[in-house]
Amino acid sequence: MSDMDEVKERCPEGILLGCGNPLLDIQAQVSHDFLEKWDMKENDAILADDQRIPLFEELVDNHEVSFIPGGATQNALRVCQVNS
Repeated sequence: MSDMDEVKERCPEGILLGCGNPLLDIQAQVSHDFLEKWDMKENDAILADDQRIPLFEELVDNHEVSFIPGGATQNALRVCQVNS
């Protein structure tokens, strides 16, 4: 039995499966000094890596932040869930 045959057997018809990379957006209002310190621009988007950990720690410790889960797959599935 192939992997796909097993999936078809185990999942009832009507199940929607999404495969993608989840994202977590972090939004905050910060000063221009903060942006300069971290070599960022207004409305900038960056990817997390080990070198950015101190940035995120400072952001969370000293600013009011909003965490917004997303990513194209998760957002599409969320829309499908609302519309079902």
